[in-house]
Amino acid sequence: MAIVERISSDKTWEQMLKLNSQDNLLLLCQRLMAEELWKESLMELSAFLEQYLGQHPEKLILLLSQCDIDLLFQIWNIGKKLDLSYTDQRNIVSLEKLGLIQYDHKEKRITINEDARANFYFYLKSRSSMKQIQHLQELEYAVKGILYQCGIIEFPHLCDILEEGGEEISSHFMHEFLVGRMEFWSFLGVLKNTKTEMCYLESYEVKNRNRIFEGWFEDQSRAFHRISMEDARLIGRMNGIGNWKGTKEMLSFCLTKIYKEVIPATVLVKTILIYIQNGDTMEELRNKLQLKIADFTEEEKLEFWKCIDEMYWHTPLFHLKGYSRWEDRKEKQHFSVIHGGKRD
Repeated sequence: MAIVERISSDKTWEQMLKLNSQDNLLLLCQRLMAEELWKESLMELSAFLEQYLGQHPEKLILLLSQCDIDLLFQIWNIGKKLDLSYTDQRNIVSLEKLGLIQYDHKEKRITINEDARANFYFYLKSRSSMKQIQHLQELEYAVKGILYQCGIIEFPHLCDILEEGGEEISSHFMHEFLVGRMEFWSFLGVLKNTKTEMCYLESYEVKNRNRIFEGWFEDQSRAFHRISMEDARLIGRMNGIGNWKGTKEMLSFCLTKIYKEVIPATVLVKTILIYIQNGDTMEELRNKLQLKIADFTEEEKLEFWKCIDEMYWHTPLFHLKGYSRWEDRKEKQHFSVIHGGKRD
């Protein structure tokens, strides 16, 4: 995407919604958790969605991320020419599915719906709405951070961690929030145990689900790591790169010794973190990474492996429910085994 032309549509908002397939409209209805209401209404789906969202504008804030809404205001406010060079395609699609805009890739043209703008512009611009938009963005970062820390987590435990961190939200609201936004999230999926009906959220960075559940089974008394909301949001913003010991040093090493550019250096550090979080041993790490430093001096190799060693011990592991090897070892040192015992 680059410079595009912006025009206004003569279509109604319902007609813009109809540009989506029936399947996409049904999915939107399900994201709103309004499918039963639609069936009871006996209305055409596009007409129902126009009416429902018009009566419940707060649902837009639940569905749209802050980036979506920022882009929407950019499209609404800027003149006839619009620079979309650095716009995420997912934000465009998110707005299209709500009938707010239509993007013609071939003609490089964005069409806006004036009905929707008239209905929602001042509502979304209000102080209370902007406060809620910001709060939900911070909540999204927190959810991401917890998933990057733990790998897989049961839904009730996610709600507990958020509540303990100061989030005044109900499990019902969290369910609404997740259902409303997950279609455009690239960091998690949902698992469901068909026997217990328990729902789990799973990070897409999990490589061996069975290994994680085996780790849980080995220590069933272990609770999920109670990460602070400040740390969770930071990890979420950094897309899974936490302030764990060795990580900052490894990034600095990659920038000065390997790539000298931020993006590839960050990708390498992230790759190493994923290896460690999925339970790779030190031997496996050496096998995977030794070619990266084959041409280094002995001093540089020592520096590299020192960073790896610190990351190995201090990065949270998925099968330890977000605890690091160092934390796991310290916890086990609190207990000692007493052999023998009194016999009757």
